[in-house]
Amino acid sequence: MSERTIPPPVSSHGEDFAEVVVVRHGETSANALCIIQLVLSPALRERHMGDLHGLKFDDAVRSKPDAYKAFSSEDRSQEIPGSE
Repeated sequence: MSERTIPPPVSSHGEDFAEVVVVRHGETSANALCIIQLVLSPALRERHMGDLHGLKFDDAVRSKPDAYKAFSSEDRSQEIPGSE
């Protein structure tokens, strides 16, 4: 069997970048139910979900709009209300 060569991604702006492929090995029942959970990752840092922990995304938007706004912000250093 011959190995297929895939060309590297090309940026329209000329800069180099890395392609990241995420492979999910399983799904928890909380993931399947769209329940917000604590995020733990050495690379991404720990982020406490505060008032959002255990809520479904739809419920979080309605019942904790300020916490959801902080959670969905691109500024990952923004504290989520109710977090440590």
